[in-house]
Amino acid sequence: MLVYFEEGQPTRFVVPDDFIVFDCTPGDRRVFKTWEEERSPDVVFEVTSRGTSSTDIVDKRIIYEQMGVSDYFLYDPNAKYLRPLLQGYRLANGILTEIPSVEGYLMSDRLDDRPRLSGQKLEMFDIESGELLLTEAEAEHQNAEKVSQQAEAERQARLVVEAQLQALQAELERIKRGETNESS
Repeated sequence: MLVYFEEGQPTRFVVPDDFIVFDCTPGDRRVFKTWEEERSPDVVFEVTSRGTSSTDIVDKRIIYEQMGVSDYFLYDPNAKYLRPLLQGYRLANGILTEIPSVEGYLMSDRLDDRPRLSGQKLEMFDIESGELLLTEAEAEHQNAEKVSQQAEAERQARLVVEAQLQALQAELERIKRGETNESS
C-alpha cells in the first residue's frame, strides 16, 4: 500500500513491504495518507533485495525517521545485501538508531512479539509465552498435521479394539464348542 506522507505532494510516498499502525480506524484503504489518518506507521518491515537494498538502507530510513516511525526492520532473505541479515532500528530523539540483538532477538517497544533469524528464515516470537508465531499457512499446515495424526491414532486404536473383539469372539466360540462337547 502506498503511504503518502506530505499533503499536496503526490510524489512523496513510500511503499513498505509491511507496516503496522496502532490506534487507527480499521478498514480497507487503497492508500494511506498520514495527514488524513493523523498518524504514521508505527512499525515498518522491509524485505531487502538487489533492486531495493540501497533505497531500504538509506532513503527509506531517512523518510521513516522523518515520519516518526517507531521501529524499522530490514530483512534480507537471500543473504546477499545486508550484514546482519536482520536489522532493526528504533526511533530515539528523532533518530532511528540500531536495536541491539539480545540472545538473537531484536526487541521492539511497539510489538508484542520479537523478530529473530533461524538460519536465513525470519521468525516472530510472542514476548510473553516465548512461542513461535506461525503464519496463516503454517498454522493451517500444523492443524492439518494434527488432524491427520489424530485420525491415524484413532485408526490404530480401532484396529486394536477389533483384534481384541475377534480374540474374544474366538474364545467365546471355543467355550461354546467345549460346552457342547461336555453335554453330549
